[in-house]
Amino acid sequence: MVRLKRILCAVDKSKCSMEALAYAVHFALKSFAELCLLHVIDTRHFDDFPPFEFPGPESETVTRINNELTAKVSEEVRSKIKADVVVTTSVPVRKILSVARERDIGMIVMGVHGRTDVASGVMGSVEVNVLRKADCPVLTVRQSD
Repeated sequence: MVRLKRILCAVDKSKCSMEALAYAVHFALKSFAELCLLHVIDTRHFDDFPPFEFPGPESETVTRINNELTAKVSEEVRSKIKADVVVTTSVPVRKILSVARERDIGMIVMGVHGRTDVASGVMGSVEVNVLRKADCPVLTVRQSD
């Protein structure tokens, strides 16, 4: 059996990323792995609004997102495994890959909206680029109907 030490779950608070979180928690509990929930505020969305100041680590936005995501992992789960939340600003693909390398992540879990597929080339660019460039396995969880 593969034993994972650390799992990264990229979340954007969408329904499909919350479904991916359920899988990440399942695998983390099975392997007694550390779980990192990563939410990246995409800096590219603000390119047309200079001079925009991105939310810092102590901003109300970051604190609110951190608290919302922390609440998604139950106390029961937290009593069994280490789980932390990272909320940051960056380009999502770059940040997901860099956090995965920095933390020596054994598996990345992320949701896909299920609107398209990899073969058609229309799947979200974040998912495709993480799949192509990650140094570890990537589990994509398609949104249920």
